[in-house]
Amino acid sequence: AFAGHPSVGAAWAAVSCGLAQPRDGALLQQCAAGVLPVRVSGPAEALQIQLASPPARQLATGADAAPEALLALAANGHVPELWDNGARWWLLPLRDAAAVRGLAPDMAALRDWSLATEATGVAVFADEAGTDHTRV
Repeated sequence: AFAGHPSVGAAWAAVSCGLAQPRDGALLQQCAAGVLPVRVSGPAEALQIQLASPPARQLATGADAAPEALLALAANGHVPELWDNGARWWLLPLRDAAAVRGLAPDMAALRDWSLATEATGVAVFADEAGTDHTRV
């Protein structure tokens, strides 16, 4: 339905191979998620492609099927929410950054849950004070 990297690559290939010509630096790209605006800039040998992803929308779900170990880490009684912006992802805020860092997920349970709900996977996150975060 939508994936950012392949969409950027498709736009680059279409322009580089002369299959599409941007008008005023813009293209429209159609996919199952809809028609998406693409900005094309730079010289032919160093094209820069910027793509707007489709707007995310929350899907109605029964999150009660979530793995218990994951629910136990949830922040303030939150339940996982299924969001779709072309790919479907379960999102779940955890109680703190230590809970995120300490995860030892049951990957088989997450796989089964994702497959059963036609989701790409699970994304967990937490707020953390400070500015000295390490990116991984």
